[in-house]
This record gives sequence, structure tokens and C-alpha cells, in this order.
Amino acid sequence: MIEGSGPIPTENPPPRRLSPIRVIVFLAVLAAITFSAAALAARKTSPAAGARAAAPWFAPYVDVTLTPTYPFQSPSADPVSRVFLGFVVSQSAAAPCIPSWGGYYSLGAAQTTLNLDERIAQLRAQGGTPMISFGGQANTELAVSCQSLPALENAYLAPVKRYRASAIDLDIEGADLADAAAG
Repeated sequence: MIEGSGPIPTENPPPRRLSPIRVIVFLAVLAAITFSAAALAARKTSPAAGARAAAPWFAPYVDVTLTPTYPFQSPSADPVSRVFLGFVVSQSAAAPCIPSWGGYYSLGAAQTTLNLDERIAQLRAQGGTPMISFGGQANTELAVSCQSLPALENAYLAPVKRYRASAIDLDIEGADLADAAAG
């Protein structure tokens, strides 16, 4: 052997053997890719089905405390079937967890003074959908004034349950937007 020349290469190197560990890892990766692709394909919906599920709709706000009252319950005055009734806020600084309509009417007083329960029942009887808007530009939003989480939950649920609202709107505006704890 000549010094510095190293071993002489053979014409046919020995065959490479597959490691069982490499085969198992390869099969596991392949199975994960196949499973992920199948799951993604199963979750995909047709464009038509997606459009039906995300169809836009419109619902105006009606401030139930304004006078003269707006006849949201009458199809001749209001051609839309959905309406956001507003605005539920804190009753007062002395009663921060009591919901009220605009700070003027408790839920019971709104029935007595504004005939609100019957007007909502009339809307529903004609195929309409009442929804509740909390907050608004004026007064104090419930989450800002009410410091007790259970009391706040009850304050939000009271008008939703009373009027069997199908949705709510949280109309947070002005300084209330900066209140991180309320948010």
C-alpha cells in the first residue's frame, strides 16, 4: 500500500439497510399528513353553504325612551322584522347593578309607562324578533358601574329573559371604551 493513499474503493459498496426506526418515523409522518389533509377537506364547506350561514341582516336601533314613541311593533311603520331595543344602562349611581331603559325607566316602569312588554309581544306575534342593546352614547353602561360579577351577570340577563331577546348588542362608546376592567 502506498502511503497517504487510504483504502482502495471497491466497485460495489455494501447495500444500505433501512433502519426500522426510520421506517416507523416516516410512516408516522405520512399518516399525520394524510389525517390532517382529510380533516381539512371534511371541514371545508361549499361556497353556497357558507353564504347561507353568513347571510347579512339588518336591524335598526329603537330608543324606547324617546317621545313620541316609535311604533317598532307595527309592520306598517317598521318594515323590518328584527329590532334592537335600546338602551339598557345602569339605573343610577345608587343602584349601579339595576338595569334600566336609558336611566329613566326600570324594567317594570317601562311596562307601566311605555307599555313595552305588550309592544314587544305584538312584535313577536307578527313574526318580529326583539333584541336588546346595552350601553349607548349617554348614561353609564352596566359593566362600568356594577362591580360585582354575579350582579352584573344578573343585570344583563334580566332584560334578556324578560323580553326573550334573541340577541344582544353591546354599544360601548366614549370613555367607557378605555375602562379595561369593564371590558
